[in-house]
Amino acid sequence: MVLPALPFHRHHFPQPAQGFFCLIQPAGQEADFFGAFGTLFYIDTEFDTDRRFRLTTTSSGDESPQTMRLLECSDGKFKLTKDLVHDIPKYAILSHTWGPDTDEVTFRDLVDGTGEDKIGYQKIRFCAEQARRDGLEYFWVDTCCIDKSNNNELYTAINPIFRWYQNAARCYVYLSGISATSYGNGQQFELAWESAFRAHRWFTRGWTLQELLAPASVEFFTEDGRRLGDKKSLEQQIHEVTGIVVPALRETDLSQFDVEERFG
Repeated sequence: MVLPALPFHRHHFPQPAQGFFCLIQPAGQEADFFGAFGTLFYIDTEFDTDRRFRLTTTSSGDESPQTMRLLECSDGKFKLTKDLVHDIPKYAILSHTWGPDTDEVTFRDLVDGTGEDKIGYQKIRFCAEQARRDGLEYFWVDTCCIDKSNNNELYTAINPIFRWYQNAARCYVYLSGISATSYGNGQQFELAWESAFRAHRWFTRGWTLQELLAPASVEFFTEDGRRLGDKKSLEQQIHEVTGIVVPALRETDLSQFDVEERFG
């Protein structure tokens, strides 16, 4: 199976020196980055002299549509929808950095009606409130919309995550540790948040690439809900931090990039 490298400069991430990001497609699917299926992996290895890494993978053989469940807010409480396959409503999706497992709200917390005292509850509340302001009733957060105690569910959820981000009406990037109130207002805030934005650990995650490129709308917020901009208004800063070429941030079909551009 031939896996294409993506238009991303791997040396900008604190990852092993040898390796690259790639998209793994199910058997029989075209290896196209914006295809309906695929999941992003970081491959820690050297590549062939023709600059294409070849990998044989196994397939479960189950390529039926993947179910997803969403969150909605009712009477101030969050609840999960039933498992959805078709007729999925418009939804917002959260991109964030994980804290310690004990801080994150889980699927079981929502089922049992617990977790409100956890630090991670704040970003779920933020996502719900921002989605409501954007006219969206439903939203998705990976910490609690996937039952990670169920190994089979966790495994099968990996493949469609790119598509879930791609299909989201809005993607909100929640930048924990950056607070608008701590920087004041005016020019002082503008200077301070950009420095913190560039240094934020959100840019160091393996999932950052697909969460930047898959959704049409990606907006960045402080932890207290102040909007900093979107991937269009912040494209130069994002390019300088990640090395992702600007046309890729503008939703240019990645098949238009040559091999050198994809490897950076």
